[in-house]
Amino acid sequence: FVSGYIQLLDGKPDHALLTFQYMMNIEPDAAAFGIFSIAITQAWQGRYDEVFRLADESISRWPDDNVALWLLAFKYALQGEKEKALDTFTDKAREFFWNDPEVPWFGASLFALVDEKEEALRWLEHSIDRGWINYPVFAERNPFFANIRGEERFKKLMERVKYEWEHFEV
Repeated sequence: FVSGYIQLLDGKPDHALLTFQYMMNIEPDAAAFGIFSIAITQAWQGRYDEVFRLADESISRWPDDNVALWLLAFKYALQGEKEKALDTFTDKAREFFWNDPEVPWFGASLFALVDEKEEALRWLEHSIDRGWINYPVFAERNPFFANIRGEERFKKLMERVKYEWEHFEV
């Protein structure tokens, strides 16, 4: 899982996809996160039909799972069905994503995709405040931030993130 995300965030989605598929084979109990990870990778590559299939599979297997609900909302967002997307991303799912130490920026991606710029930026700020400072992903690689990259608030956030990224010490 971690190896796949490192590859995805490093701009190597083909390698990430193979890693996530391998993960699903050796760890079937991680299926919900595996499907989510594969779907995100496919989305970054513009393979939306596969994302739609995976979202449907995920929600049919785990109808109340927060990750499956996000993925279904993401499907609706990609299809241009804003209201369905926002309704599907339930309060419970939003709370899960908001409070998770690693995934609030996926909430930002969803809100950016449905053109809820202020909410997308609020989620992105929250993610950054929690320590996610992957400048290349936010500034360049995540295709779903395209419509917020021109916002002044985003630019100021990226100044901060770029500085922290370039001055990160282990």
